[in-house]
Amino acid sequence: MRQPSPASPRLALPALALCAGCAGADPGAATPAPAAVPPGIAQMTAGASSAEGNNLLANAAFDEGTMLPWSADVSSPAAGEAAVVGGELCVKIQKGGANPYDIVLRQRPLAIEAGHRYQVRFKAHATQPVRIRPKIAQVSAPYTERWSAVVPLSAASQTFTATFDAAAAEPGAELVVHFGGELAGAAPVTVCLDDLEVNDPKFQIPAERSAKPLTAVRVNQLGYLPGYHKLATVKTPAQAPLDWQIVDASGKAVQSGKSRPFGEDRAAGELVQQIDFSPFQTPGRGYKLVVGKDESLPFDIADDLYQKLKVDALGFFYHQRAGIEIAMPFAGDASRTRPAGHPGDRSVACGPEAKCSYSLDVSGGWYDAGDHGKYVVNGGISLWLLQNEYERARAFGRHADDLGDGKLPIPEGKNGKPDLLDEARWEMEWMLRMQVPEGRPLAGMAHHAVHDDTWSPIPTRPDQDRLPTRPPSTRFSG
Repeated sequence: MRQPSPASPRLALPALALCAGCAGADPGAATPAPAAVPPGIAQMTAGASSAEGNNLLANAAFDEGTMLPWSADVSSPAAGEAAVVGGELCVKIQKGGANPYDIVLRQRPLAIEAGHRYQVRFKAHATQPVRIRPKIAQVSAPYTERWSAVVPLSAASQTFTATFDAAAAEPGAELVVHFGGELAGAAPVTVCLDDLEVNDPKFQIPAERSAKPLTAVRVNQLGYLPGYHKLATVKTPAQAPLDWQIVDASGKAVQSGKSRPFGEDRAAGELVQQIDFSPFQTPGRGYKLVVGKDESLPFDIADDLYQKLKVDALGFFYHQRAGIEIAMPFAGDASRTRPAGHPGDRSVACGPEAKCSYSLDVSGGWYDAGDHGKYVVNGGISLWLLQNEYERARAFGRHADDLGDGKLPIPEGKNGKPDLLDEARWEMEWMLRMQVPEGRPLAGMAHHAVHDDTWSPIPTRPDQDRLPTRPPSTRFSG
């Protein structure tokens, strides 16, 4: 299910080449004075400063020429576009719109800890005098601000710094920068930012950020089927085709060619070229794709690469289970284990608006996509797919044993029942618990959903979700 969003509609800003004049403008140009600083909002100090702690933000310096995981949004009647140019993230504002939040830049989620002191720091400049409003606030309703400031910018690039003490924990916060409304002054104007930081001396940089970077040459690490398309990607700012070669496990070159320039892969936030080596069909183990000084991780070319796919894919449902510990050996790796999520779902009372007075055991079932809600309709579709897969496998007389007892990584293995039906039963029993009890109005109907009283921030592990559970939905499903 999608996360709730503010009332105003948002459109993603395209990442276009821009900011040719971002380095400066005529400082003497006549420009209306920006609006006064709203009362109660902090000021930031301009001048040299040093980082105090580790940065919660990723891709803070834009050195690779891409925006992710930053996003820029615009709401009508504002107009603008954003891109990384010359190692800075620049927002070209064509129309400022009616409100400060009509043009925003953001990164989420940030985990703010109670009692920690945070340092907010960044460099910024603009083609004419304007103001911007950085703030740290909740991702979801009620969007409480934990800190904010209004910062005047000029053509000269300056470093701005402020500190604040977090009075309360906020696991789902975001850094947002407002550019719109009165802040934009006499648009059009271009604002450029660099080296954005939210520093915390107690913050430990996550392993995924401190780990060795991925190789520039990206392949399907599992491998490729001999007679099918074989595509790879090389991360590079080069615009001309590059020479590549495939080497076998002994290091001998067995195929070569030239890459195909592509440009920005917006989904990955990288500048890339593509490599198509489909004509190479020789089965083998431990191949590598080499481009200049960079080489890929090893990969195979073989016919049997995907035989385990059906089992691995069905393992998804075990990891989505609510109300049960996700444990080894079923989790596949110790890093994927976790305690049971939402144990309190064993007794959830109806809310006043439901016009019912009972409590339900709504434990178990599968969590939905990106949140901790459990939905009868969504889950029912997935439940039917598992049942239908079992029925079709039996009807065709092939591969039914691949889904039989002891074949899937689930706790119910070796219980004398097909594992596929064991997994389906986990969801079905939850759906039965969502029914209105006998003797009550609408008995036999099922409550539509049960979830937190607001969307939990992404990412939050189910066992770490502290939001209260909302009573079962007053909508019903037949």
